[in-house]
Amino acid sequence: MARQPDFLAEVSALEQLWIDTGHFLISSPKCHPELAGDGIEYVWGAMKRWYRKHNVGNSQQMNANQLALIFRSCHPGVLEIARTRRMSRTAHEYRGVYEEWAKKGGAGEFSHSHIEAARNAKKLQRKAKDHRGPELARPGVSPPSKRKLAEAESEGGGEV
Repeated sequence: MARQPDFLAEVSALEQLWIDTGHFLISSPKCHPELAGDGIEYVWGAMKRWYRKHNVGNSQQMNANQLALIFRSCHPGVLEIARTRRMSRTAHEYRGVYEEWAKKGGAGEFSHSHIEAARNAKKLQRKAKDHRGPELARPGVSPPSKRKLAEAESEGGGEV
């Protein structure tokens, strides 16, 4: 049913509300929160996890502290810069996998295991590029010979 033309063209009530007010709404696909923004769903999940962990006590205490806990869940101590950057990188990795799949015309398997395998393959490619030797890091420059390396070491320079 999800592939039927009339179903695909149907506008949701939320989209219609936005259209009626003169705006447009771009939403991420259902069940794919990793495509929404720069990892915003991961950040939101981290905030909710922290809030649930610290929202303890009886119902009167929880109600009194609720607003303070919500604001504290947004604190830089909960959402460190490094953590939000990791979440953003994860979202970009998934987005890259989906873009490659779309470039292929949506052909092939698109299950969770295939998505994860493609993401891990991209991570390995990125790591391989980061850890190449100096001769491969500079395109167009030929690697130094063993003789030049030995001469540089004996002169104490270290660099060729």
